[in-house]
Amino acid sequence: MVAYLSLLESATESNLAARGTLLRQKQLLDLTTRQLHAVEEKKWLTGESIWRDLANNVLGAKDLISTAAAAEPHVALACAGLSLIIKLLLKPGQEYQALLAGLEYVSQIIRQFNVMERRYLSRKHSLAIPPDQAVQFVDGLEAAFLKLYTGVLEFQARAVCHLTKHSVTRTFKDIFEVDSWEKMVDAIKESESTCRNFIRVIDSEKLHTGLAEHKSQLRNIQKDTKQIYTALLEQNMEQNMKRKELQQREKWNRFLAALFTSRYEDHKDRNQDRIEGTCEWSTTHPLFTGWKESEASSLLWISADPGCGKSVLAKYLIDHVVPTTNDRTTCYFFFKADSSEQQSALNALCALLRQLFLQRPALREVHQWASERYAIDGSQLINSFSALWDILIKVTATEDKQVVCILDALDECAGGDRPQLTQALDKFYRSERRKGALKFLITSRPYAHIQREFQLLKNSFPTIHLSGEDDAEANKIEREINLVVQKRVEEIGAKLQLEEYEQSFLQDQLLLIPNRTYLWVTLIFDVIENSLSYTNNKVRQIIKTLPRTVDEAYERILNQCPDQAKARRLLHVVVGATRPLTIEEMRIALAVDLRLQKHGELDLEPEGRFATTVRNLCGLFVTIVDSKIYLLHQTAKEFLVPRTQPAELPGTSSASSIPESADEEGHCMETGLHWKHSLPFVESNRIVLEICLSYLLLDTFEHDPERDETDGPGQRESPINDRGEYDFLDYSAKSWTIHFRNAMIQKDAPLLPLARELCDPQSPRLKAWLRVCWEMEGEVQVPSTELMVASYFGLEAIGELLLQGEVPYLDEEDPAMRRTALSMAAGGGSERAVKLLLDAGSKSLNWRDEHGTPLLWAAEKGNTRVVRLLLDQPDIDLDLPAVRGRTPLSYAAENGHEDVVELLLDRGADTEDFRPLELTPLAYAASNGHTSIVEKLLRTQKVNVAFEDWEGNTPLLMAAREGHDGVVGLLLHVPGVDPDCRNKRDRSPLALSHACAQGNDTVVRLLLETGLANPNSMSAYGRTPLSFASESGHTSIVKELLALESVSPDLADTTYGRTPLSWAAAKGHVEVVHLLLKTDAVDLWSRDLMYHRTPGEWAACNGHREIANWLHGHRRINPPSPSPRVADILS
Repeated sequence: MVAYLSLLESATESNLAARGTLLRQKQLLDLTTRQLHAVEEKKWLTGESIWRDLANNVLGAKDLISTAAAAEPHVALACAGLSLIIKLLLKPGQEYQALLAGLEYVSQIIRQFNVMERRYLSRKHSLAIPPDQAVQFVDGLEAAFLKLYTGVLEFQARAVCHLTKHSVTRTFKDIFEVDSWEKMVDAIKESESTCRNFIRVIDSEKLHTGLAEHKSQLRNIQKDTKQIYTALLEQNMEQNMKRKELQQREKWNRFLAALFTSRYEDHKDRNQDRIEGTCEWSTTHPLFTGWKESEASSLLWISADPGCGKSVLAKYLIDHVVPTTNDRTTCYFFFKADSSEQQSALNALCALLRQLFLQRPALREVHQWASERYAIDGSQLINSFSALWDILIKVTATEDKQVVCILDALDECAGGDRPQLTQALDKFYRSERRKGALKFLITSRPYAHIQREFQLLKNSFPTIHLSGEDDAEANKIEREINLVVQKRVEEIGAKLQLEEYEQSFLQDQLLLIPNRTYLWVTLIFDVIENSLSYTNNKVRQIIKTLPRTVDEAYERILNQCPDQAKARRLLHVVVGATRPLTIEEMRIALAVDLRLQKHGELDLEPEGRFATTVRNLCGLFVTIVDSKIYLLHQTAKEFLVPRTQPAELPGTSSASSIPESADEEGHCMETGLHWKHSLPFVESNRIVLEICLSYLLLDTFEHDPERDETDGPGQRESPINDRGEYDFLDYSAKSWTIHFRNAMIQKDAPLLPLARELCDPQSPRLKAWLRVCWEMEGEVQVPSTELMVASYFGLEAIGELLLQGEVPYLDEEDPAMRRTALSMAAGGGSERAVKLLLDAGSKSLNWRDEHGTPLLWAAEKGNTRVVRLLLDQPDIDLDLPAVRGRTPLSYAAENGHEDVVELLLDRGADTEDFRPLELTPLAYAASNGHTSIVEKLLRTQKVNVAFEDWEGNTPLLMAAREGHDGVVGLLLHVPGVDPDCRNKRDRSPLALSHACAQGNDTVVRLLLETGLANPNSMSAYGRTPLSFASESGHTSIVKELLALESVSPDLADTTYGRTPLSWAAAKGHVEVVHLLLKTDAVDLWSRDLMYHRTPGEWAACNGHREIANWLHGHRRINPPSPSPRVADILS
């Protein structure tokens, strides 16, 4: 070492400073820098590979060596020695090989441990051991490093001495052994291994500590991730539920909007409120109290004579006696003969359903299938009485609360609709299988035809009829009317400041008048109020001349009209109009006449003032509700319009005709009754026709609306596009042809040329009013001849005029519609027009357009008289199909035209004629629920009850799918009908599964009662009837199926592997879940094939936590753990 230090001093050309001083550090650093610089300048590295390796190590370490020499005293000497040795190594030779190998190894050690010393020896390390052991460990590490450096220095010193053989050979031999290179390298390696063992312990400890910290961080990240996932899952579930709720709400909104076909509330409020003490003749009657207190489905029919307050009673019951409560839902409909929308039984059902769903929103959740059905069927559902009735029965069957339906004035329901309604009521209340508490209360006049319609029910249930015309009830009504008289006398006395004795005298005189009714009281006090002066004699005079009957009261009111002519014209319009006119329409109707040419010439009274004018003109005789003008009462129309009317006029309804009991009343014109029967039906229609023609012939409507829309600036906008300004356009365009027919216009009538002007295909007026009449947008295809227009709308006088003499265009085909005049007449339903064309020699009897023959058009529309007339023609081909292959019988059966079907069958129509992708008449009738037509077809014994459509659906399967239990009942009694028939493509459920899915209890029961329907049958996707019923939540059907011993409650489908419990839990049907669990035959922990979820997990994933928690805790000792996702939800 002394020699080594001597060599260093020689190289530095100065004495080395004391060890550990900064000066010595500086001397060694300078030496190292100079030697490294010399290495870089010489290109001695091109020799042997061992030299190259050594040089590479040294050059690679030069920066570290410089840094180490400057900063670390332990390695500074070694670095300096190494830099010195490099110069000595420039002498090549074989004797240096062993030495060079050692030097190469030492150079690597210096490079590596320079870094290791700073990383492991000069830093504090946190070790998971006691403090005293940690001190010992650090001391051992330092000793190992010191031993390693000592060995390196010893090796370097020996090398230096050896390589300076010309001056240090003697000294080298005295101190070191010459043959020790390998042993010295081994010793260094042993020291290196010891150091590395220490380092390995530190690294292992650091790794362990790092892993622990990393694991802790991972746990924290996992926890945070779970929280985020759960929050996202809940948020996603909530969004999905909100989206589903929104979609369902939108479906219900569309359905409810479609059900709003009449202003039922306005028509209820047209009636007066009852006076205290009245209506008790019915509300205290045992029949009424029994009906009211009954918890089962029940019917009560209240009849009374005209004017006895039936509508007031109905309103009172709705608002006060049986109003909607928590335990009862009350719905209603008031039939009114003066409003087409209020004559319809379809509108009545729509109103009842709408009120039911609006008042009981929870029913929308339970019966989502109803809105789904509307989403599929659209307006066809709204226009189907049987479909709407079926919905009402199904919904109320599952409702645990009472549903009360009050129908007022059944006698004012349209004649074609009323039997359908009464038959449905009869069938429901005479059925032993009716469920729920659906209670109907119906009021009407005591007409014989209504008596007959309810007779079967009365035979079975004598307590359903409360007759107000019986002596006992009539006396009670009379006493209540006396209360009304007393109340009204007090009111008028206060209003006219009558003395008490005058009031008493007035009351006594009124009570002496026999046969008083509520209506008479209302009218009579209007007369008194408008007649009384303040003298006693005047009061006595008025009392003596008071009307004794309703007719006399009507006469007195109208005689007081200030403008008799204008009042008569207004009443002609009111009784003749096809619908109630609005105030805006009526003011135009009274202002227009044939002398006017421009719309701006109309002398219109301001809207606000015109309503007052109407009331002043007719007094109490008319009433205004929701800006529409009505007669006060149905008896008012019967007073004005003569009973003898043209029979079966198109455009009239039987509700407006005179009832069967009318002949029991006086029908002669009494002395002084100038208004009674003074408005003949034909004359009223002639007046309204004249008004409509006058309006449509104004110059405003002589322009082509399409040309007006496309012309450039300066052209005025068509009035067709701005109906708000032309209030009477809609009514006149849609109704003038009806009034033309009802007015029985003849060939020489003055109005005929005006009507022909509107039928001229060359005139823009035709296109203008047709666009409104047909409610069309865009291009309007008008018939090519005037005869076609007249034939289509049944304008017989025009047709008769055109058909005089030889008619070359009699059978001309319209180029756009490809129809003849006869085809249009048959489709339009005008028997007289069809006869005119046939008599004129029309040869297009069997002409087929794109849709079909004239007979097919008439059969499809249900024009019975036209069908009969066409069938009487000798050349008729009654089975000639349309281009698409369907026959007249097929269309008539599909649309439910029973009379037409009967006519065709009587003439021998083919019951099995059909084309590919079409159905037989039986299949059409069955799928649409036309029970009576199905019965007629079956009676022919010429129908194939096993017919299958292109998908293999039979008539039974179609009827079951649509829920037509009447048709199903008929078909099941026919030999050859298979209750368990299967769709040949196996894409559709079986009949029983269909009924279970849609909740049709009656169809389910009918199918099961045959004993041939397998309750475990697997249809689409291998699902059972119980599976479908459970998914849809039809509790009563599930209960009925589970009562069968043969039913397997836990049978999974073959496609998804889901059990009935899985479907019910996923849909949130709590009651169904309870029913299935009661069987003790279901596996709560079975998993489906696709998602591998248990029923509880399905419930949890769909947001039904109550069911999920209940299922996971239900009577299982060791239930399997739920999946992590479900566990997060449940927590």
